[in-house]
Amino acid sequence: MSLKNRKFVILTLCVILSAAVVGALFVACDRNSAPLPTDTGWTFVSLTVSDETSVKVYYASLGGEYNGMEVNEDMVTAEFTDNRVTLTFANGDELVGGWKKNGESGGASLIEYDFVGEKEVSYGTCGRSVSSDGTEKMSLYVVCGD
Repeated sequence: MSLKNRKFVILTLCVILSAAVVGALFVACDRNSAPLPTDTGWTFVSLTVSDETSVKVYYASLGGEYNGMEVNEDMVTAEFTDNRVTLTFANGDELVGGWKKNGESGGASLIEYDFVGEKEVSYGTCGRSVSSDGTEKMSLYVVCGD
């Protein structure tokens, strides 16, 4: 990973991925336990980048550009298998590593990520959320860097 891409990862505080769950997948989930990232496919919603003096949020619904990439639903894709995760950015950068469930709290799974080439372990959550109109969806948060 180039220095520019490493800075991208370090500055990237939070990648929020979210998707509406396909009905069959939702029914297949054990609703008594917190979901896992492998329970559904993911659609990019927003990216939060922070440094010592500012916080900037990029939303797919609003468009724009970040780090030479168009901010849209295809800016980041997430693929999960039993213990491997790949985050692929539109500019070709990838974060690859392992993941594991590190507990449950409030109906959400606490997830630990170990991305290749990163010194620090990253964390996030995976859980079900309900919109004000009653629509259920899965939400995934991946926190990278400080």
